[in-house]
Amino acid sequence: MRILEPTDISVLLLAEDLDTQSRCRNSLLEEGYQVEAASSMAEAKKKFKEDEFHILFVDLAELPGSGLEFCQWVRRHSTTPIVALTNRTESVTEEMALDAGADDYIVKPLTKKQTLMRITQQLNRSGSVSSRTEQTLHFQNLTLGLSTHKFTVNESVVSLTATEFLIVRLFMKEPKRVFTREQILAIVGTSEGPGTDHIINSHISRLRTKIRNSGGPKVISVIRKMGYKFSNEVG
Repeated sequence: MRILEPTDISVLLLAEDLDTQSRCRNSLLEEGYQVEAASSMAEAKKKFKEDEFHILFVDLAELPGSGLEFCQWVRRHSTTPIVALTNRTESVTEEMALDAGADDYIVKPLTKKQTLMRITQQLNRSGSVSSRTEQTLHFQNLTLGLSTHKFTVNESVVSLTATEFLIVRLFMKEPKRVFTREQILAIVGTSEGPGTDHIINSHISRLRTKIRNSGGPKVISVIRKMGYKFSNEVG
């Protein structure tokens, strides 16, 4: 598989605040990334429909309502990774961003190092998605298509974010294996640091709910002082 260079990577940035948009856009352009910027949800939707993007940055601090709606809209059509830009003093929390379909978040103010780190993490993760050899995974009444990212419960399609897809794939390959927190962080392309426990817990909680609400089995058990296991069987 060819390793993508920055010039091969296309980024869509939705940010109403011109300072945020300029800072993020300039940082990425300096590193050679291709960047398309939008100041409204309508403009972002139009660009997303017209071009193919490897990753999306959405400023939820300045566009709380439409930003969340855009994340939800993207997630209905694509598993393209989404990084939300948030501000803890605003009404949109990191939990709301993840619930809307974001895979990760950055708390403003942005720094160049932080922004580029998120790009690298998401690209590394995307690389692991494309290096698959199996086509379909099964567990009880769950099915996961690796080439299509199609996840079904009782033959009903369940929408997954890009990060949720990676977590489900990890567990369904070895459903009785206990995975540590560090192993899950590595597979989803997130580094150790403040808030990572919250990110994992949020993604797993939403996965449990999606599977249960669609008539699936109770899966993803917490193994005390060890990690998580997909199967709810003991041993």
